[in-house]
Amino acid sequence: ANEEYKKEVLGLVFDRLKTLKDLPLASDYFFAEQNPDLEMISKNKQLKKLEKSQLLDLLGKSIDKFEKVEDWNDDELQESLNQLLGETGQKPGILFQIIRISLTWAPFSPALNQTLRVIGKNESIKRLKNSFREIEKM
Repeated sequence: ANEEYKKEVLGLVFDRLKTLKDLPLASDYFFAEQNPDLEMISKNKQLKKLEKSQLLDLLGKSIDKFEKVEDWNDDELQESLNQLLGETGQKPGILFQIIRISLTWAPFSPALNQTLRVIGKNESIKRLKNSFREIEKM
């Protein structure tokens, strides 16, 4: 990753760091797709209430929505996330969690629209599709 990208990531995660030792956990997923940890879904307070088919439906609709985003910027991505809330009838605590976990396999991340933007459209969609396949196997 180039210096500009590293600075952008550091700017996003800086507020979440207690010490520099926290940096890898807070930022690894910006640099490489992480190994799926399906317990992050099965043990998640909100997500464990959903059937696998519901999780896949939310993820599938999210992938479809993101594939149609032309200007991959914070505002457009936030608008897409808001539209997804309306279209799915889900609460942010459920919809945004399944997207965040599928994208990062991390317990937390900066604002979801910013995380998507920095990871990039192609990489974000690829990761979401890979996670979709992993959840199918649950």
